[in-house]
Formats: sequence, structure tokens, C-alpha cells
Amino acid sequence: MPSVLSKVDKLFKGSMVDYFMANSRRKALSASVVLIILFLIKLRLSKTKEVNVKLNSNKKKGKGNVDSVFLTRIWELLKIVIPGWKTPEVFDMALLSVFLVARTFLSIYISSVNGGIVKAIIKLDYKLFLRRVINLAVCAIPASFVNSYLEFLNKRLSLHFRKRLTNYFHEKYIKDMVFYQLSNLDSRVANPDQRLTQDIEKWGYCLSSLYSNFSKPVLDIILFSR
Repeated sequence: MPSVLSKVDKLFKGSMVDYFMANSRRKALSASVVLIILFLIKLRLSKTKEVNVKLNSNKKKGKGNVDSVFLTRIWELLKIVIPGWKTPEVFDMALLSVFLVARTFLSIYISSVNGGIVKAIIKLDYKLFLRRVINLAVCAIPASFVNSYLEFLNKRLSLHFRKRLTNYFHEKYIKDMVFYQLSNLDSRVANPDQRLTQDIEKWGYCLSSLYSNFSKPVLDIILFSR
């Protein structure tokens, strides 16, 4: 009888030891899984934070402010590309303004012709409809010419701006060995050759497009309101 009790006691103790060992293993495994998950979450958050910091820095770098500094600089550049009133740039800008007014009047006339076509369709008037369509076809010829000539004037104006600015900065670039100082001694201006070619070309085209894109809505508001 005592031998049986001792065997039962050993079995009971062995099962308890196995239970606690298994329980401790489960706890260790659960703790390790939780730690791994927390580490992955922390790594993910750190990467997301780095990406957001990079995006914000890129936004700050690419952000342009229209402030007093910008207006001062653009005014200095405008004095370079438009040195006086008796220059080809002023003549092209005046001609561009005239054709912008002409295009606005043509837009108003084409709108009225389109309205007449709709009225003819509603009235079922075949002769009036045919007359309005012929008027629209005739008006399309000068309208296409005006649009093409406006694009030509924009490009010619940008070419004038580019020529003036390139000549000015080339004189500054060659004078007193500035090109050597920029290339070898001073690293604040990156790729000066590219700035003297591609950047000036883009700036001239953007400036000429800015004039037409700014003046056209103003003319539309005034003339359409009238």
C-alpha cells in the first residue's frame, strides 16, 4: 500500500512539474511573440516617420513664396529682359495683347453663333440652321489663325527673354574668371552651366506664358461682363 501511494505521489509530482514547465514555455513563447510584434510595429513607425520627414523636407525645398524677396528678384530680372520701352519685347507684348483681345471677341461671337444654332434646332428652321453653321465655319478660320499666332508670339517673346538673360549672365560668367571660381572654388551654385542654358530657357518660356495666362482671364472678365 505505501508503495502504491509513493507511485501515485511521484506521478502527481511529475505531472505537476510537466504542467508548470509547459506553462512556462507557453509564457516564454507568448512573451517572445509579443516582443517581436512590438519590435515590428516600432520599426514600421520609424520608417513611416522617416518617409514623412523626407516628404516634408522635399515640400519645404520645392515651396515657393510670393513675398517681397520674390518681387524684388523678379523686378531685377524684368529690368534685364525688358531694358526699355522701344524694344522688341515691348512690341511683342503689345501685339500679344491685341491678339488676346481679338481672341476674346471671337470667343464671344462663337458663343453667340452656337446659341443661334441651338435656337435654329429648337425652332426646326433648316435655313437658319444652315446659315448659322456656315457662319461658324467661316469664323473658325480667323479663330484658328489667332490661336496659332498667339502661340507663335509667346514662343518669340520667350526667345527674346532668353536671349537677353543669356547675354547678361554670360558676360557676368566670363568676367573676372567667375566661371573658374564657380567650378573650382565655390560650391554654393550647383551645375552653373545647366543654369545658364536649361534654367534660363525654362524661365523665359514661363515668363512669357505667365503674361498671357494672367492677362487673358482679366480681359475675359471685363469683356464678357460688358
